[in-house]
Amino acid sequence: MTNKELLWYYLPPIVWALAIFVGSSIPSKDFPDLKIFSYDKLLHFGVFFVLAFLTYRALAHQRRYPLLAGRALLLTFIATVAYGATDELHQFLVPGRTPDFFDLAADSIGATCALLILLFWRKRRERAVSAG
Repeated sequence: MTNKELLWYYLPPIVWALAIFVGSSIPSKDFPDLKIFSYDKLLHFGVFFVLAFLTYRALAHQRRYPLLAGRALLLTFIATVAYGATDELHQFLVPGRTPDFFDLAADSIGATCALLILLFWRKRRERAVSAG
């Protein structure tokens, strides 16, 4: 894998996951009071939708381990939901924050929606290639 591929495919999900960790590390008293944050579950959905998309993109485009690329959808789902679960557990350690099963559910639904869209797009592309 070239440095360009490494930066293009692997850096975005890593940076996004770090941003999630940093956001989860902010104590509740220091959390910005912005209107968008009142839609907590929608925010969780969107953040993990993006994480799933970026993670799938990295796994599907790597060439070193064909088995990973072939199972990118499943592995992305497992990795993204596991990261959501560890993010909720991490909040035990952050003052004023608490883990929330419904946050994890929103994370999982966001990841699932991203992967369903990717699956639909992939199947549509495969049909177009085989038809013409």
